[in-house]
Amino acid sequence: MYSTQRSGRGVIAATPVLCRNALACLLLLAAFPAHPLALDPNQPFSGYLRTRFGDEDGLPSGVVHDIVQSKDGFLWLSTGSSALNRFDGRHFTEIPHVFAHVLAIAPEGDLWVGSDGGLERIPVAALNQFGRPPTTAYHPGPGPGSHIVCLHFSRSGVLWVGTAGGLYRFEHSGFSTGGEASLPRTRPF
Repeated sequence: MYSTQRSGRGVIAATPVLCRNALACLLLLAAFPAHPLALDPNQPFSGYLRTRFGDEDGLPSGVVHDIVQSKDGFLWLSTGSSALNRFDGRHFTEIPHVFAHVLAIAPEGDLWVGSDGGLERIPVAALNQFGRPPTTAYHPGPGPGSHIVCLHFSRSGVLWVGTAGGLYRFEHSGFSTGGEASLPRTRPF
């Protein structure tokens, strides 16, 4: 049953019954997503509410360098001595042969992984596979230019790569140094 009341200015306001029904619909939609997520549908939501994960829960190291979440709901962590791990809400899985210190998710969903030895891109289609994923390796610059210390995607999709040798910009499948000429310019009104 829906009931409404008219306020002094002629605006119709819904009663709590309408709000409850709308909330129930939203919860129902959230319970049945169109795409599978990393959560186990047989596990109650309260089972995921945790404040700490440790080695007793399967976390391979107490040191976590970086965390990102992919569009399918998995958490990706760089842990300990630069290991890449995937967390599905219940289990941690170490990804073999991928060394990670810093992480970023591209606008199209690819996972970018930075380490002391360079940068690797894991395509979004490979993020839900087990075992060693296919990667593409990049070296922004020589020597310390391949020691990656931070990653950031701009709103326009440009990847900014901070290294021990300076700032690099990755755009259109190539790197350029991140000097003043490559920074976005503002236009006068």
